[in-house]
Amino acid sequence: MLIRELDLSNTVVIDAEELQKHMKDPRLKIFDIRGEWGTPPIAKPDDYFQGHIPNACYLDWTRELIDTDVALAEAPVPDDSRADASFASLGIHADDLVVLYGDDDHMFASRLWWVMQYFGLKNVKVLNGGWKNWCACGYEVSIEVPAPETGSFRATRQEHLRCEIDAVIHRSTDTILLDGRGAESHRGLPHDPRTGHIPGAVNVPFRSLVDTHSGLFKDDAAIKAIFAEAGIELGHPNIISSCGSGYAGSVVVVALRKIGVGAALYDGSFSEWQKDPARPVAQILK
Repeated sequence: MLIRELDLSNTVVIDAEELQKHMKDPRLKIFDIRGEWGTPPIAKPDDYFQGHIPNACYLDWTRELIDTDVALAEAPVPDDSRADASFASLGIHADDLVVLYGDDDHMFASRLWWVMQYFGLKNVKVLNGGWKNWCACGYEVSIEVPAPETGSFRATRQEHLRCEIDAVIHRSTDTILLDGRGAESHRGLPHDPRTGHIPGAVNVPFRSLVDTHSGLFKDDAAIKAIFAEAGIELGHPNIISSCGSGYAGSVVVVALRKIGVGAALYDGSFSEWQKDPARPVAQILK
């Protein structure tokens, strides 16, 4: 069965077994987005060259589908012309199935999934379990580097998927604002009053949504239970996900979509919020 005959429109993740079945379809485009969020954040193309999923191209998240004139930690999306240039260089067409994978925390794959969705690409998926699970399944690994053709997809922004700072400042009282960072970052540091979180944000650490052993997203029941424990009503129509720089929050958006819940992403997140000393910051200090 070819990809164009599959109904994958309602799925956000694709399992390694399903991907393996369709490896020979010409409309399948696979991208390796392994990287590391450190000081500084880096792409890891050397890992790709040492072995990757067959036919996968490397997508450098520090250069493609991002505004390279601004610091990586601020994670802005590019303008339409730069987005179009990235889609062209990556060889992406509107009718492709694009599968993105990274390491087992899904942070970079989820970010690029969100960016591609924001620019209107509909059939894009995160490989569940990423590179770790692909190898654990014993599937083929390659060192061949394919040469992508020129893509024809053109960006059409889906503004409902992205929130800017004004929308967060003036959000309605019934809007749920999530913080996907770890609990320590959400709480803040006693000696630094500009650490902590946006007032009113509810902490759902992105790593809590992924099984640490397998790298797979937790099953739907477990994900729903995590949000329920945080006091989140999943039937709520207005949910905004945030984090430090728009990456971890993307994993939360993917997990929500996996259980059929839509959410927008505050792209600038806390790194943008805390810049202005006039904007309040909340802390949870013991």
